[in-house]
Amino acid sequence: MTQKKPVISRDLARGKSARDGVFYIDRKTNEVCEELVFGRGFMEFFYENSFGRFLTKVFFIRRPFSAIYGIYNDSRLSKRKIKGFISSLSIPLDEVIGKPEDHKSFNDFFARRLKPEARPFPEDPKALLSPADARVLVFDKISTDTLLPVKGHPIPVDELLADSTMGARYHNGGAVILRLCPSDYHRFHFPASGTPGTPRSIPGIYHSVSPFALEKGLDVFCKNHRVVTELSSDHFGKLALIDVGALCVGAIISTFTPGKAVERGEEKGYFKFGGSTIVVLTQEGQVQFDEDLLHNTRDGFETLVQMGHRLGIAKN
Repeated sequence: MTQKKPVISRDLARGKSARDGVFYIDRKTNEVCEELVFGRGFMEFFYENSFGRFLTKVFFIRRPFSAIYGIYNDSRLSKRKIKGFISSLSIPLDEVIGKPEDHKSFNDFFARRLKPEARPFPEDPKALLSPADARVLVFDKISTDTLLPVKGHPIPVDELLADSTMGARYHNGGAVILRLCPSDYHRFHFPASGTPGTPRSIPGIYHSVSPFALEKGLDVFCKNHRVVTELSSDHFGKLALIDVGALCVGAIISTFTPGKAVERGEEKGYFKFGGSTIVVLTQEGQVQFDEDLLHNTRDGFETLVQMGHRLGIAKN
């Protein structure tokens, strides 16, 4: 997981801008920690500097830049980046399948697989699981048809899904926003058992999903490239699973078979290089989210979880 730096109290961290530090709650310890931001200087240039914001708008958020950078990260030349990446972000190798040098490219290591025992999850089949290693915000009720995040631009559900009929199913429901950092395990999984539909790709731009971008009020979630999959789950009604691409993300890869039943925890896909986000929408009255996650969100903090951690429990 990301290297952590505990701070004195929530009061010191609450309300600070990204330039002052990015803070979250480690669920395992309940400590306030400061995030080690990969490429922090670039994030500050892209979103805090006027010239950087201009370049970001006209070039860096466009598909060609992410595609070209993705091609490089898929090449054997990019292997040289792996060692420094591991060192700078303190990535634990004891949970990774294979050795770093066994990976054929940087993206191959970035989408590394973990040993099965590295991400256990609760036995209760009615527990809704985190689909990824991430920092989460949890909302037990969307305000009618719009998700109002702690920071950033309001998210109209119909626009997020680019489908008003699908969107109507999630009005007044709940939502989880999972923000993945470059240091995280970047394969993502099904949070519940059920039958997935066909993934639908929605073209868009590639803004960063980091707090540096979100606190600028950018409409990241409804403008970025994303892939929407609806899961007819066994215990939670329908779930909308939205994989959101971001700055430098070469691709969002789905690895499941549409229409074929899946078990919770089964792999759904992976992101190539870049910080990314997953949004999970739940229907009204289906999920009771865990109180610690709701409390931290109301307090203005993301909570660090691992894939397989419980997010909530089925109400029925």
